[in-house]
Amino acid sequence: MKILIVDDEPDTVAFLTMLFEDNGYAVVSTTNPNRVLDLIREESPDLVTLDLLMPNKTGVRVYRELRTHEYFAGLPVVVISGANQGDYIPHNSNGNNSPVQAPDAFIEKPVDSFVLLETVRRLTTATAEKPL
Repeated sequence: MKILIVDDEPDTVAFLTMLFEDNGYAVVSTTNPNRVLDLIREESPDLVTLDLLMPNKTGVRVYRELRTHEYFAGLPVVVISGANQGDYIPHNSNGNNSPVQAPDAFIEKPVDSFVLLETVRRLTTATAEKPL
């Protein structure tokens, strides 16, 4: 299983990389939110962790792009952020009045490693069990 980590804080990327690799996951990461869609196409991750508060392009904008493009729509996304969960993703609109699916999970910073790993295991197991 491969995880794409998207966070503008190098320390957070290093922590998450070590956590996931120590638990048997392959990891791809970026601190540049503008690279996310290309990295997903290139690396085919099984799950994305996404920070919301990033410069230049927010995680909310990246999330909207993921959920409104058919190619990315089924990819599990775990939002990892210090932002308040209630303020993060639009409830029912992507700007075109069509629904935007809520993230698969929301983990607040500072990250509880056990909760994050259990969430990732649950989501990657559910994805792997889906019929083709």
